[in-house]
Amino acid sequence: MRASKQHEDLRLAIIDLKTTTSCQKLDPDIWFPEQGPALPITVEAKRLCGLCLVRAECLAYALAANERHGIWAGLNYTERRKITLKNLRN
Repeated sequence: MRASKQHEDLRLAIIDLKTTTSCQKLDPDIWFPEQGPALPITVEAKRLCGLCLVRAECLAYALAANERHGIWAGLNYTERRKITLKNLRN
């Protein structure tokens, strides 16, 4: 999927946040971007997550399932791993 199409899909999803799982309507490539430097699409995906009504549930799932790929609750694997390690220390 081309980046411009992904940006448009994200824009429409942000507008459609009246539904709690608007992310499920988007192309999975948005949530599972190619590895590499921070892509503009990743920034937009994280922004969408920040507005989501089920972000806490999404994060709980990702942590429990040890999801190693993708953006979940606005966090990538490295960010989620930090939370897991912090929880293990406490």
